[in-house]
Amino acid sequence: MPERVLLMIGTKKGLFVAESAKPRRSFALRGPFGPGVAVYSTLMDMRRSARLYASSCNAFFGMKILVSTDRGKSFKETKSAPAFRKDDGRALINIWSLEPGDDA
Repeated sequence: MPERVLLMIGTKKGLFVAESAKPRRSFALRGPFGPGVAVYSTLMDMRRSARLYASSCNAFFGMKILVSTDRGKSFKETKSAPAFRKDDGRALINIWSLEPGDDA
């Protein structure tokens, strides 16, 4: 399979994924994923198999993490959203940065 270039684009209207062959003469655009919800941060974790992550923030439903295991062809929400402990007193308003953990 020829090498591909993936570009994840977070917008106020959701997440878009642009894909191209390595010469980048043209891109195919997919999305929006999480339509109508702002996406502030994205992460491509290529340590094992490619996993793409995006943080989305909805004023009514709060923070969500979107995950793709098929190189951005589809995204699913994680089972639980990131949050502080209930007794902490703080609320998570937005995720501005995503980073891979220590484990692979």
